[in-house]
Amino acid sequence: MQVELQVDTSDKTVASDLFSPAKTIGPGTRTHAPGSAALELREWYFRKGVGFHDTLTIILNATKDLGVALFASWLYDRLKGRAKALRINRTEVQIEEGAIRKVITEQLEHEQ
Repeated sequence: MQVELQVDTSDKTVASDLFSPAKTIGPGTRTHAPGSAALELREWYFRKGVGFHDTLTIILNATKDLGVALFASWLYDRLKGRAKALRINRTEVQIEEGAIRKVITEQLEHEQ
């Protein structure tokens, strides 16, 4: 099942941290994350100007074996203090480990 993550950030290094060890990052870049998660960068919108943020649209391909707590902790560690907003399946989520875990768990349960 797929869960869409959208990250608004002005920190240009967030994408490289999420998709490490990829040398180049663009739409279609894939990686694995803790908790048996697979991530794919679907879109990356660049915005120029003061106060504007880039938006990364990432697809989380999750199996029933997804370690939600482990993945949520990993994602939180990469976003804390660096992301302006996080949306999970178009639902705005506080950038807190517990909130991320709760919404991902709810999304996965809803899909089953």
